[in-house]
Order: sequence, then structure tokens, then C-alpha cells
Amino acid sequence: MYVYLIAFLVSTTLFKCGDFFKEKNRWIVDALGILLLCMVAGFRGISVGTDVSVYLRPSIDAAMYANNFVEYWHASWMPPNGYRLMEISQFEFGYTLLIWIVTKLFHSIVMTQLVVELFIIYPIYFVLRKAKNTSVWIGMLTFELLFFNTSLNMIRQSMAVAIGFVAFFYWLNNDKIKFLFFTFVACFFHKSAVILLLIVGLYEFLYSKNYLNYQRRSKILKLEYSSYRLLILSVIGICAILGIRYLSYLLKFIGLGQYSTYVTKASFLPNQILYYLPGLVLLMINWKVYKQTIIGYKFYILMIIYAILASQFYTESTVLSANQYGGRIALYFSMFQILAYAQAFKKIRYKYSLLFVLIIYMSFYWWYHYAFLGIDMTVPYAFINY
Repeated sequence: MYVYLIAFLVSTTLFKCGDFFKEKNRWIVDALGILLLCMVAGFRGISVGTDVSVYLRPSIDAAMYANNFVEYWHASWMPPNGYRLMEISQFEFGYTLLIWIVTKLFHSIVMTQLVVELFIIYPIYFVLRKAKNTSVWIGMLTFELLFFNTSLNMIRQSMAVAIGFVAFFYWLNNDKIKFLFFTFVACFFHKSAVILLLIVGLYEFLYSKNYLNYQRRSKILKLEYSSYRLLILSVIGICAILGIRYLSYLLKFIGLGQYSTYVTKASFLPNQILYYLPGLVLLMINWKVYKQTIIGYKFYILMIIYAILASQFYTESTVLSANQYGGRIALYFSMFQILAYAQAFKKIRYKYSLLFVLIIYMSFYWWYHYAFLGIDMTVPYAFINY
């Protein structure tokens, strides 16, 4: 456990110190912070993260010993506690190609695991550095405490989410070509990245036409139109949970039937709500300030609400699988907490008191979720055995 905490403390300090350097020199300090986190991922043992033993390490071994790509592509293995063979060819091509290239280039498990994590961390860092009025160190600390351990387990999907993060950034900057390109790339690492199309649809609906005309009010609820739409989208999300059977049919219809098992059932899971509630409350406290200073503030609120709703999904086997399946869907929505907190605590009134509460909340979340409950099987940390 202390490996993570020390790495988080040192890397966050480096990102904070990077703010005091000129842009041409800042990259050195930031690179050290990123490298440290990647080293934690690179030197982890096979027991750190369920998917490491299920497919990451076997795919690295297959690439290392295959004589050519065709042989690698048809490699198969029996995963731990598995009942059927897994094959390289069943995974998305972007992931398999990356493993093949990096493993053949370095012929090292450590380096391959390190580079895989780099494909997750750097896109998030890139967005934080490029986005306006954003605190990089707060954003990276949010990633470390809420998502880093998840990225050690849900590897392919974490890569897709991170690349999708970049895609959405370009959408916000009206660069639709780059958005489509990075969305396409994200789907090459995990097909579920098509959910990015839904996310941008929600964003456009929330702010369409009245995005710059804040002061127009709804005569019905006496709310700003974007707030009115926020309520509408929240209700639609709740209806989607109630009509879960039809959502499963929709996934099969659009060619994502393999993910229909993620949404077999839905229920009221209060622990999932409590995971997100403190952060949501912190963002809601300064509603009047944030809606004036943070572009996309109500969108961030909506994403947290949708993360709560998505986390209610579970399979027929057990409600506990909500952490495995509902959490995978919620990851696409919950990742926007990184931008939300990084922008909310950049410049606000009562910044330090609220920031302190935020850090306490995220630290407790990390301990309870990853260390105490053992979600994602990343604690305790174990180094690789050569």
C-alpha cells in the first residue's frame, strides 16, 4: 500500500512544482511525475490487478515468444479460474498491436507494462495541460486517488477512456476531425468507446442554441435552459435504468451484444451512490460561482449523475458484480471528475478549505475502495518476480 501512497505524494509534488517552471522547462518535472506512476505499473507483479493474469501477462508472453505476428495473433491460453481458452485475436487490434510492438522492441515485461500505463496517463496529462483554467496537480491527484488502481486492472478500457478523454477535448475545441480520429483510435483499444458519441450528444443537447445565452429563463421552472435540460437528461437516465431490458436489446442491435451482460439488471445500490456523493456535493456548494466561471460545469454535474446511474447495473450472478460491470460503464462518465475538480479548485472562494475536504474524501475513497474492499485486486502491491 505504501508504494502507491509514496508514488502519489511524490508525483503530485512534482506536478505542483511544475507550475513554477517556465513552459520550456516544465516538461522535465512533469515527465518525472508521469514516469514514477508508470514505474509503479511497470514493476507490478502478476497478482496486482485481476486482468493482469487474465490477459495482460499472457499476451505479453505470447508476443515475447512468437516468431511472427501471425503466430502471436493465434496464441491462446487458459486464464486463472477460467472455463474456456482465450485468444489474442479476440481482443481489439489496437491493444494487441501495441503489446506486440513494445514487447518485441524491449523484450521486457516491465517495459511493456510501463508503456501500457503511459498510454493511459499521458492522454489525461495532455488534456489537463492544454485545457484553460485547469490545475494540473489537482487533476492528476484526482486520477491517482480515484482511477490509477483501476487502470492497473481494467487495462484496455482504461486506455480507451484516456484516449477518449483527448477526443472529447478536441470536440470542446471545435476540432471535429481530431475528435472522430481519436474516438476511432479509442475503439481500437475497447469497443465500448463508442459511448463517446453518446457523451458528446448529451453535451450538445445540454448547451445547444442557448449555450451563450445564459440569462434566458424557462417560464415553467424559472431555471436557465441548460439547468432545465440537466433535469431532463437526469430523468432520461433514470428511465434508462428502469427500462434496463430494452437497453440490453439496444446494445445487441448496434453490434455491442458482448457488453449486454454489463446491464443485465439494475437496482438501488447505495454504496455506489456514496462513492460519488461527496464530490458532487462539493461541486454543488458553489453552484452560483461555478456556473459563471467553469465552462461545462453543468455537464460535469450530469456526468457524475450518469456515473451514479451506470454504477447501479449488475449481472444476474451477484450484486457485488456492480463493481466489475456497472463500474466499467460508469468509468466513461466518472473520468470527467478529473476536469471538474481541476477546474473547480483552480481559482475559487474558500478554495483551501474545500480543497482540503476534497483531498480527504478522495483519500478515504482510495483506502476504502481499493485497500479495504480490495476492488480491482491491486492492494497489497507486489513487485514482479523475474
